[in-house]
Parts: sequence; C-alpha cells; structure tokens
Amino acid sequence: MCIRDSEKADPRVCNDIEQDSKRTFSFIPKFLESQKIRLYNVLKAYSIYDPEIGYCQGMSYVAAILLLYIPDEAVVFCAFADIMDKFDWRKLYMKGMPKLVELVNFLSQAIKERAPDLYAHLENCDINLFGAFSHLFLTVFMYSTPFDFAVRVFDLFLLSGENVILECTLATLFTMKSTIMACKQLDLHEYLRKNMIKDCYIIYGPNYICLLYTS
Repeated sequence: MCIRDSEKADPRVCNDIEQDSKRTFSFIPKFLESQKIRLYNVLKAYSIYDPEIGYCQGMSYVAAILLLYIPDEAVVFCAFADIMDKFDWRKLYMKGMPKLVELVNFLSQAIKERAPDLYAHLENCDINLFGAFSHLFLTVFMYSTPFDFAVRVFDLFLLSGENVILECTLATLFTMKSTIMACKQLDLHEYLRKNMIKDCYIIYGPNYICLLYTS
C-alpha cells in the first residue's frame, strides 16, 4: 500500500470501516471475505491519507466496485483517491456534506424547471429530496439498485463525473413520472428511495440508463 503499516488510523474510524466493509456487497457471492479485508485496508489507508475526511458511509461502495475489477490494493487506493480529488468527491463526505447539498439542490431546481407538475407533487407530499436521493450520490448508485445497472452508471461516472448521476436520476424520475404522481405521501418516499430504479430496470432492462442518459 501507499501508506506504511506503521501509521495508525483513528480506532473509531477503523471500527466504522470494519463494520461497513462486512456489509458492503454482501449479496455478491464473488465479493469474498478476502476482498472485504482488502476493502478495509484501502479505506483505512485513505483515512490516514485524508484525515479531514477519515471515513463516511457510502465510501465503501465506491472502493468496493473498484476492488471487484482491480486486483491490486495499491492501485485501487490510488484510483479511489483520484476519484475523491478529480471529481471533488471528497466534499460529498466531509463535515456538512457541501457537495451533497449542492447536488441535491441542483436536482431540486432541475425537477422544478423541467417538470413543474412533478415538483409540485413532491412538494405537496412533503418529500425531502435529500433523504430520498442522498444514497444515490454517496454510493454512486451502488446501494439498493440492480447491480448490472449500477456498474453501467459507475462506468459513465468515471467518464463524465457528477452530471451522469444527476441526469440518470432525473431521467428515471421523468420515465416513472406517472407512477410517482399516483403515489400518496406515505408510500412515495419509500418508492423513490427503494423501488423507482428497480421498476425502471424491470421495464427497460440493464441498459436502460445508458439509453436514457444519451437520449
């Protein structure tokens, strides 16, 4: 690794990383125990490299998808650090989450401008967009979405950055607009957070997000 073993991370941070490493991609058989250990090593090394960030939930998914395709821990660490730096992604996880606030605010404004009736429905149902969609940004679509779909989004993200996540989210919202408009307040938050993308995936298949994003 790029960080020497003698350097010590914050024990509380290490505990958080250990717990999340065990939970990350638990549904993927090939993400074996050995890979969870490597994931722990990469995230611990990053917490030492960037102590201002340390560790935040969501980071484990970004590092884990890299580990699935890159066998070398040191290369994964460098790739992960590069994403955090070049895409300004570290601000997503720092105290106050300024990048996340910026992205959710952009999402809200885009919905208001492009689909005012949808925006009004979300407002009338008291939907908090931060709560409904923050996990998509924090995990780059890796959490609670079909894996084939998530990998395609991540590939696009590496090519084009944050606009991919914003446009994919908007495209999915607009595609599932009729279903969303029919949902009532008690069901809508759950649908947006857990089922909207899965429903779109069922209808259009694993390539749907590429088609939507490029349309």
